[in-house]
Amino acid sequence: MFRRIPAACGALCLSACLDLNLPQPLESEDGVVRLTDEAAGYVLRSSLPSFEDRTAQMTLADVRARDGQFMPSTNVSYGFSNQALWLRMSLDHRSARQWYLYIHFASLDQVWIYLPESEGGYREIKSGRELPLSAREYPHEFFVFELPPDLRPDQPVYVRIATRSTLFIPSVLVMEAEAFRRFEEAESLFFHAVLGIILGIGIYNLLLYFSIRERVYLYYVTFVFCALFFWLCLLGIAYRYLWPESPGWDALLQIPLTIGFILSIVAFTRLYLQTPQRMPLVDRALLIAATVYTAAAVVGFLSEDALILNVYTFLALVALAPALVAGRVALWQGYRPAVYFVAAQLTYLMGMSVWILWFQLILPVNDFVGSNAPLIAHAIEAVLWSLGLADVMKEGARSQAELKVVETELDIAQSVQQNILHPPTGSAPWNGMRLNITYLPMNGSVSGDYYNAAALQDGRLS
Repeated sequence: MFRRIPAACGALCLSACLDLNLPQPLESEDGVVRLTDEAAGYVLRSSLPSFEDRTAQMTLADVRARDGQFMPSTNVSYGFSNQALWLRMSLDHRSARQWYLYIHFASLDQVWIYLPESEGGYREIKSGRELPLSAREYPHEFFVFELPPDLRPDQPVYVRIATRSTLFIPSVLVMEAEAFRRFEEAESLFFHAVLGIILGIGIYNLLLYFSIRERVYLYYVTFVFCALFFWLCLLGIAYRYLWPESPGWDALLQIPLTIGFILSIVAFTRLYLQTPQRMPLVDRALLIAATVYTAAAVVGFLSEDALILNVYTFLALVALAPALVAGRVALWQGYRPAVYFVAAQLTYLMGMSVWILWFQLILPVNDFVGSNAPLIAHAIEAVLWSLGLADVMKEGARSQAELKVVETELDIAQSVQQNILHPPTGSAPWNGMRLNITYLPMNGSVSGDYYNAAALQDGRLS
């Protein structure tokens, strides 16, 4: 059983650790990005000066008048926020090749870029997931902009970001055309491979559910497909391939998919770990946490209030806490399939930890691995739980076989006992009374009660 885990996880981890020709972080004392023929690209996220527009109403002229207020990024995340975030980058374009600006996050409603023009002034290009794909300059799930030649450091490029989802400073890459093409191909292959694994596991277990009709498989399949479509929306793949001319569906579906994701995990945990029978208190905590989370998520979905949405995000983690406890209790109780459950939980926690530490600029990992650590962890989690379900079925078959053996032994014991219990042979009735035997064991199988009938010297029966 355990020998299958390294093979499944190792294949996914190997694809996760591919370098994918990702550009290196910018190392420049003056903050100027120098685009030369020798360079292939840079990652600018941790070195970008930013400015918070708390009104979300400022124009480029307003922001340029406050150029001195742009500061190095100390806060990379603003949670659910109604403000706008401005980024500034100084580019020195002295290359004969074409270069692209690549904003590596799809769930941003408004991404407006301001490029300096040779005759003066700025050209505004509007993008974001609130616009149809056909309105984008470059048809891609992320945001790609062609950089004009002859950019100079004294004419910085500005990017304005505003969104109803979590507002943060995304990874911003500047790449030469050929390097961008190679990176785009490798990234697309990676996403299709990992999401394909999740889809394949979901379809396989859905067919198993139709075959054996075990509800635990139904809850598992619900979890897998909610997670799959959540990632398709978050990565912009659903926007690009399913509804390119109907913007807004990604943002609309994320909270309902998260609700389905959390509730299916809770239902799956209860059946997989048998919490109602094994740990009633933990089971009650699971139900309470799921109820509170669902109520907060529905209110946040209907109101779109930033504070409520931040609370809903926090409660998503709280709702999963009893599941973490349940896994460890079941493991402590010696329940064999809990090994897979706990391994899957630890894998997902590890993936989220890597993402958080990378996101907060604490863990110096490859930007591609850091940003996709939760996706990789989700895929491994799905594989482990699928293997665990197979172990649950084996455990159930083993229990059924053991029960069958016990029932067979009880049948034999009952037959032996029935043969022992019979009326005395060769005896006439005592004083007109005949002895008959009726055997009704309370447990329906074997009883320990026997009878003894003996004639006394005075003719009485004892």
